[in-house]
Amino acid sequence: MSRDAKPSTSPQAAARSKAAVELVTKGDASLVSVSGLVDERFLGFGDVGGMKTLVINVSGMTRMTSFGVRQWLKAMDALPKTIADLYMLGCPTFFVDQLNMVLNFGGQSKILTVVAPYTCPSCGVESGETIDVLAERANLAKGGLPEKECAKCGGKLEFDETPESYFAFISKYAASSIAPAATQLLASLNLYTSLDSAAEKPPKIIKLVHGSVTYFRISGAIGSMFRARPFLVGAEGEVVIDLAEVERFDTAGQKEWRRLLKSLAGQVTAVTLVDMNESVLAGAGDTLTLARNLAVASVLVPYTCVECGRTSRESETLLTTNWPRNFEDRVCTTCGGTTQNKLPAESLLPLQKASTSTPPASAKLIRQRDEILSRALTDANVAQAGESATANIGADDTILGKYKIVRRLSEGGMAEVFLAKQVGIGGFEKPVALKRIQRKLLDSRHLAIDMFLNEAKIAGRLTHPNIVQVLDVGEVQGALYLAMEYVHGKDLRDVIKKLQQGRTTMPLGEACYIVKEVAQALHHAYWSMDMDGKRLSVVHRDVSPQNIIMGYEGTVKLLDFGVAMSAVTEHAETMIVGKWLYMSPETTTNAQIDHRSDLFSLGVILYLLCSGFMPFTGKEPKDIVKKIRAGQYKPLQELVPVPDRLAILVSRLLAPNPDDRPQRGQEVVAELTDIARAYGMESSGPSIANLLAQLFPDEMGVGDTEMSRVEVVRTSGMFDSAPHSVSPMPRSTTQQNLAVPPRATTQRSAVIPPAGPRTQEPTAPMPKPATGPVKRASAPIPSTTPIPLTAPPPPVDLPAVHIKIPRGGISVMTILITTGVIVVIAIVMYMLVRPS
Repeated sequence: MSRDAKPSTSPQAAARSKAAVELVTKGDASLVSVSGLVDERFLGFGDVGGMKTLVINVSGMTRMTSFGVRQWLKAMDALPKTIADLYMLGCPTFFVDQLNMVLNFGGQSKILTVVAPYTCPSCGVESGETIDVLAERANLAKGGLPEKECAKCGGKLEFDETPESYFAFISKYAASSIAPAATQLLASLNLYTSLDSAAEKPPKIIKLVHGSVTYFRISGAIGSMFRARPFLVGAEGEVVIDLAEVERFDTAGQKEWRRLLKSLAGQVTAVTLVDMNESVLAGAGDTLTLARNLAVASVLVPYTCVECGRTSRESETLLTTNWPRNFEDRVCTTCGGTTQNKLPAESLLPLQKASTSTPPASAKLIRQRDEILSRALTDANVAQAGESATANIGADDTILGKYKIVRRLSEGGMAEVFLAKQVGIGGFEKPVALKRIQRKLLDSRHLAIDMFLNEAKIAGRLTHPNIVQVLDVGEVQGALYLAMEYVHGKDLRDVIKKLQQGRTTMPLGEACYIVKEVAQALHHAYWSMDMDGKRLSVVHRDVSPQNIIMGYEGTVKLLDFGVAMSAVTEHAETMIVGKWLYMSPETTTNAQIDHRSDLFSLGVILYLLCSGFMPFTGKEPKDIVKKIRAGQYKPLQELVPVPDRLAILVSRLLAPNPDDRPQRGQEVVAELTDIARAYGMESSGPSIANLLAQLFPDEMGVGDTEMSRVEVVRTSGMFDSAPHSVSPMPRSTTQQNLAVPPRATTQRSAVIPPAGPRTQEPTAPMPKPATGPVKRASAPIPSTTPIPLTAPPPPVDLPAVHIKIPRGGISVMTILITTGVIVVIAIVMYMLVRPS
């Protein structure tokens, strides 16, 4: 069968060859009909108006040339961006060919019907049969075809194409639903009747119970199929009915609506209606004044942009009692122009005598209804999908949404983390850390999902160089994921373990630098503002080494806000969360906490990094809690010689009373900065990078031939002293005769003890290490005497160090540079001393 109509050479046919465009608008939708030949003379659809729903009827098209394809693409691209629902109707066979071959030929449209080629094997007649893509989409996607009868002989027609090839467009362009406005328009013109909309359907109702408030959301039409009974069964407390998704309010539903409001108002303490649109206001009539405990909280007001013509519906709260209601102009989210209220004044007449006083509990739920509903739907999807939804996640090349799994990074009781790539067009790739919830290891699915989404909500609002950025959160077939900034490095817990295994020491300057960076993150989390100028007041509640990650390039970042609380989250009840060894006194008593609780945990980390020991230990958690509440721990200077100012800062951070601690994270930052400057302990990101490179050379890909290292020879006596009486580090027998500035030789190192039970207090002497030199993590050399708080230390000689020269000796380039410098100096000296 020929796909194209044979061209006619008659004058009448030539006159009709140019495509004709006709526009019809009814209700909230417009119809553009294109007929004739579409070639290089096709200039587009013209002005299609400002309607959000548009149907393009191409059933009258006779042919499309190659240049016509080009013009069609331009016309599709020129359609207003304000169109929300775009449909194609009556696509001829040659049009279907273009859909399958030409990229983006259909734009954002959805296909309702197409013409398909059939042949009758009995009488040989070829015919084009209309296929309802909306009704047959599931069958067509599987390669099935609707049966058709021959109009001439009544025999069964055979499809004259390969179904998989002809209907390839189904995956991209097939309509899965049709907007009510388009349905009404096409039905009124007798062009198309959707089987899905032929029979009226009952509205969809979602019910949630949140605290003392029961929330209902109605989607669909309030008509003859609407029933009050589901709302009345077991209703108590306060009730909120959300009408934002009601498409229309028919007169057939008025009787049942009146019964609902009258019965419900007598059964519960308060009924609040939310987001009533124009159709609901017209249909509800005087029912809004049936009871004193019935109130209207908001209406949906249509706004139209005076610049681009875009129409949108915005929720307007009815807070004032002024009449008539005035709704101020808004800003268009598309072009930035001014949008104006288009709701007729007479539509608001039913509200004139209605109550707008909303109970506090209902008002709070109304403000949070989008988030509450989103979480509930996510929970339902995860529960319905079950464990099978994520059984295969973790294998290489697994696709989760727009992310491609590379490998698993870690797995814990709460979640597992993968290295993944965010993929996009044009070869775009971005490495991310993908966190997936571990539902099977949790007693409560609801708690797991709440913590997961809580982390996304809080961390997503925080942007700081010392906080791991949350990039995205989503759900794919029941699998919840959180996409975060990928930091290539190690967490502080791994660093401490590595130091314990190698019996090396962490320089005090690096320890203070790490704590200072985390303090900056905590300060930002609590004192930063949101877009409305409201302080976020984020409290992390789980500041510990495993939630501090150190990048191989020298960054220090705080992560894991899963148990955090802030001004943007709500906790139905206070829970004791965190790790016992780092928990503040107020957390252990289940009391109200703020950012100073995080600073206490940071003080525990600073104590650990300075001394190598936990300040609060015990055999049981209750023993640890008792010491935390009493502030019972060994003073830092009894374990290791540190500057007095640093010891004082640690004691302030570990104060049982929050009022005795530093009141801001920035105060801790300033004090650590001053201490480092005064005692020559200043550190930086490159120092952290160097520390990690020495601890994890294999993972960094750095060998001895690629970087110079400084080694300090120690005697085994260093580890013979008890932890409460650390001996000073001995000097090497070889001295360098170099005078150094006072602040260059006062760096101290913290001895990290071997790993042991977390709750056991260390009282026995440290075990002896293996013989041989012990490698330091960086160059600064510890002093042998405590440093007073009042003044910087006096100048001393620098203990001998052994510099390891990279294999291969001094390079030729170094010799040439040195020789050149000597020649230049000689020439300059000669010019200065030569006779004039």
